[in-house]
Amino acid sequence: MLLLWSGIYYAFMDTRFWLAYVAPDMGFAAQYVTVALGATSNNSAVLFWIALTLLIGISSLYLTRRHRHWLTLASFIGVIALASLGLRSVPLFRSHSTLFLAGVTTGAGVAAVLLADFYRRSYRYYVTNLRVALIRKFLTYNELYMRYENIVDVDVHVSLLGRIFSYGNVVPVTSAGVGTGINLSGRERASGSIAVHGTDVPRALPSECFYGVKHPYLVRNMIADYVNRSSSSYELKQIQTELKAKAL
Repeated sequence: MLLLWSGIYYAFMDTRFWLAYVAPDMGFAAQYVTVALGATSNNSAVLFWIALTLLIGISSLYLTRRHRHWLTLASFIGVIALASLGLRSVPLFRSHSTLFLAGVTTGAGVAAVLLADFYRRSYRYYVTNLRVALIRKFLTYNELYMRYENIVDVDVHVSLLGRIFSYGNVVPVTSAGVGTGINLSGRERASGSIAVHGTDVPRALPSECFYGVKHPYLVRNMIADYVNRSSSSYELKQIQTELKAKAL
C-alpha cells in the first residue's frame, strides 16, 4: 500500500487539479508546516502527504483488524516521523520535499514487503498423522500443537492477491476456541438498553493458523482428511470393513 501511495502522491503533485484547487485551499493550514519543519519547497504538499499517510494508516488498521496488526498503523506513523525528522534536519530535503517524501514512502513500502515476507517465513508448519504443529521464531519463540480429535473445523482465508498467486491462510478451529474470534452485534431493547451478542467466527491470526501458505486448499484437505480419520465413526467403519473382509 505504501508503494502504491508513493506513486499516486508523486504523480498527483504535477496535476492541474492539485495546483489550481487543492494547494491554494491548504495555504492557511500549511503555514504551520513551516513552523514545525522549516521552510519547505511546497508546504501544502508536505501537509497533504502527512494527512493522507496518517489516514491511509488508520484505514489499513481497520482492514487488518481481524489480524490484530497494530504494527500496520505503527509503520505509517514511523514513516511520518522519519520524514518529518529528515525535513527538519536536512535543508536539501526541504528544497526537494516532494521527491524526498515520495522516496521515503517508496523505501518504507519496500521495507514493509521484505519484513512481511521475513515474518511469514519465520513460521514452520508440520502436519503429522497425530497432530499439526505451528512453530514461530520471530523475536520471540512460540509453539502451538493441535491434535486432530480436538479440531472441529478447518477454514480457508484467501485474499484477491492470494487467488492470483495461490496462497492463503488455513485456520484449524479447535473445540477450545483456538482459531476463532468474536463478532459483536447489538440490539436495542424496548427498555432502551442495548443487548450485545457475540458470535464465534474463524479468525486468521498468524500465531493460530497456517499463515500465507502455498496451495491452501490442498493443506486444508490434508488436515481435514486426518481429522476425519481420527473420528470415532471413521474407526468404526474401518473395523466393519476389516470384519467383512475376514468374513469373506
